[in-house]
Amino acid sequence: MQTKPTNLTGGVSSLPANRSEAARQASSTLANHMRSSGQDTVNMNDLLKLARNEDGKTPTNVSDAASFMVSNPKLFSALESRDDAAGTRDGIASVDSFDHAANGAFDDMMNAQPISPLLATFSSHPTMPDYEVKDTLNTFRAGSPDKQLTAQNLYELSQNPAPDAPPALAQAARRALTDPKLLKELGLNDGPGAPRKTLEPSFDIGKATVTVTITA
Repeated sequence: MQTKPTNLTGGVSSLPANRSEAARQASSTLANHMRSSGQDTVNMNDLLKLARNEDGKTPTNVSDAASFMVSNPKLFSALESRDDAAGTRDGIASVDSFDHAANGAFDDMMNAQPISPLLATFSSHPTMPDYEVKDTLNTFRAGSPDKQLTAQNLYELSQNPAPDAPPALAQAARRALTDPKLLKELGLNDGPGAPRKTLEPSFDIGKATVTVTITA
């Protein structure tokens, strides 16, 4: 029996219990929200802000969809890797990739993962205790140049750690992303979102053209 997802505010998600169905619905919801807000790309920092709904203006279904994506870093990794022909990662997923996922592109991957990411354990290692997760990640934060720990940091640590990073660091990051309580206790910093594209009009010999500029 599959368990309904939990959102990052601690409540039961509106998404279905079936993981592939939840992935399709979450991806469709996020794609629609991105288009309505004029945002072509998102990263984990953007998704965490939507999941937390700190300003109270994010619709529940969007918050639940973002929560699902944050707690499923392997799915987000598949989304962002698809944006590059070489399959490389830059930590940013496009609205087109969310459309692709909404059409069931990653159903097999989702059905092969544990039933509930928020209750998952790692087959080769016992579940890392909460205190060890916090100690490991706070030590990483203290040693970073900006003394920051963001959702994007956790995602990168969980999916693409540095070659010399201790295995415990990736395990701690994975645990944190799938546990709303740990995310709250870690007090993540607000990191920068994905670059946004804005349209700026320019004129050439009396004919209007549109220039796309990337802004932070």
